[in-house]
Amino acid sequence: MRWSAASDVEKRQLVGAWTVFFPRPARHGLAHASKTEGDLVYLAMHTWMRAEPIEAAISRIGPLGYKALEISGEPERHDVDEVRALLSTHGIRCFGSVTLMLGERNLLAASEGARTRSIAYVNDCITMVKELGGEEISIVPGTVGKVTPDSTPENEWQWAVDSLKEIY
Repeated sequence: MRWSAASDVEKRQLVGAWTVFFPRPARHGLAHASKTEGDLVYLAMHTWMRAEPIEAAISRIGPLGYKALEISGEPERHDVDEVRALLSTHGIRCFGSVTLMLGERNLLAASEGARTRSIAYVNDCITMVKELGGEEISIVPGTVGKVTPDSTPENEWQWAVDSLKEIY
């Protein structure tokens, strides 16, 4: 559906859906929406909050009208060649990913070693997205659910900035 051709009701329904993505130019060597899509608005489903195999998610979302997938940030769990083939078979594209900052993953950690391992993890996620033809990655800087800081806000901010500078 072209956004410009959608009624106000259709636009509200689209925006209220799981995720709505507006294609935009490529950045950092990642793929972008084709020129034939123009102002096309498309829906994408994520896999990071649903406990199902990637094969089930990909085969399920196409018939529901989804055009893209936001794959969970778990590069160690996904064989890129297999996922790429599944996406192609079902006419779905990879939109991108989100980092799952769980356990000791934390770009704001007081431990330099923990930050270094977290940077490597984020870089692995970016590589996975790029290899799947994705466009975006959402980087969650701190451990999900962590409410006690490791240091002062100023120190954690600086660790976040320094960590992000080391990411591709």
